[in-house]
Formats: sequence, C-alpha cells, structure tokens
Amino acid sequence: MSDGTLNKAIKLMGFGDDTDFHGLRGLFSTICNEHTQEHGLSAEIIELCLAHADTNQIRNAYNHSERLSEKAKLMKWYNDYIDKIRGMR
Repeated sequence: MSDGTLNKAIKLMGFGDDTDFHGLRGLFSTICNEHTQEHGLSAEIIELCLAHADTNQIRNAYNHSERLSEKAKLMKWYNDYIDKIRGMR
C-alpha cells in the first residue's frame, strides 16, 4: 500500500488538511521515544514498528527477526496511550 493511498484515507476521514501519513508515523515515533520508561521497550523496537531497516548493513543482511511480541506490546501501549489522551477532552 502506498503513502498516497493512506493519505487519501486520512483525507476521507476529514484529517487531510491537518496531517498526512508521514506525520502520523513521526508522531508515533516521537511519543514512543519520549515514553520508553513507561512501555519499557527500546528504540530498536520503535524502529522495527516503523519498518525501518537497521543501518548496520551486515546485521540487516543476517538478522530477520521480527520480534512480534515486543512490537505487539508497543502497539498495545500506544493504543492505550491514545485512548487515555482522547479521554482528556
């Protein structure tokens, strides 16, 4: 799925003038990196959730670990975080 498709979906939901898909990814990264003590996961897991490749080319070539349980834990934490701030309105 392309960024264009996701940006179109954001616009159809009524948020197109305020944000785009890349901005939402940046928001996710910023929030998760600011709250590492709360969720207890490393920046490496945050980067994996964003599908960023390891900058170490050798490690990137050999390590194909998906670390699904850690990514699921972070996504659950992020969902709960968003729900919590939505309730503050």
